[in-house]
Amino acid sequence: DGVKCCMFSHRVPLEKGRQIRDATLEMNPHDAQVQRVLVIQFLLTVATAGVFLIVNGFTEAQAALYGGAVALLSAWMLARRMRTAVTASQTGPQNGMQSLMMGAVLRFVVVLGLFALGMGWLKLLPLPLIIGFAVAQVAFVFSGSPAMKTGVNPVKDEPA
Repeated sequence: DGVKCCMFSHRVPLEKGRQIRDATLEMNPHDAQVQRVLVIQFLLTVATAGVFLIVNGFTEAQAALYGGAVALLSAWMLARRMRTAVTASQTGPQNGMQSLMMGAVLRFVVVLGLFALGMGWLKLLPLPLIIGFAVAQVAFVFSGSPAMKTGVNPVKDEPA
């Protein structure tokens, strides 16, 4: 009986790890909102590129797709950082704020770098690229979430 106990003793941390993983993978309301924003951004990007394709041709459509992809990446980075900030704020509010600030700086650098890469090395046209990026950003308005627009989830005080 002692062998069985020791033989399966390593499973306790493994089970705990599985519980943490499963809790992390569960779709919570914030994740559903992030998914909605990303889907809207994707659809707006494809629509914008389609308009550019019909009106101006493949080269401009390609630039609009690239701009929309940069916006999608930026929104995904924001969502990940918001989740990290919530976890960090449990140790102290300043930790959550620092996490959000570092995320903003990182997103700015990544977007700027990807714009430079797109317009510089890839020689994409600047105007459709920026329009594709801007139109994809409108998804934050269409999603209807104060959490995604402001980064703050208001608490509603409702009587019980």
